[in-house]
Amino acid sequence: MLVTDITGRLTYLNPQAEAMFGLATQHAHQWHLLELLPSLDPLLLHATAFHSDQGPDVVEIRQNGQSRLFTITRSDLREASRQLGFVWVLRDVTEQQQATRVLQETRRRYQDIFDGTGTALCVLDLAGLYHFPVSYTHLTLPTSDLV
Repeated sequence: MLVTDITGRLTYLNPQAEAMFGLATQHAHQWHLLELLPSLDPLLLHATAFHSDQGPDVVEIRQNGQSRLFTITRSDLREASRQLGFVWVLRDVTEQQQATRVLQETRRRYQDIFDGTGTALCVLDLAGLYHFPVSYTHLTLPTSDLV
């Protein structure tokens, strides 16, 4: 969790954020949020920023030489009716994103197999290589088999 003023200057980092960014809270005021998260949409720093209906933004952060994906959400920090800044919450979704990609790739492969099978049967049928003894369009069942 990070806290910024209304301009985007850091004012507080919780212990997990300090460890993630290697930055102590007492030095936080020297940093701007976009210096820590350069891939963050700068429009989110404005009080009137549009919040997407498609969920939180995803930012990539390098940790220990590896890229990690984090969702980032912003909440207003107010006192009475005065805007003081923003609270930013980051959540690591790297494994979730990887699992989603694997699932999508598996679905795509099965869809390709399914689609390819239909095409192959159609090509074989059009080429006249196989004769189907039953006409599926004129298939009739005995009335005793009907429910």
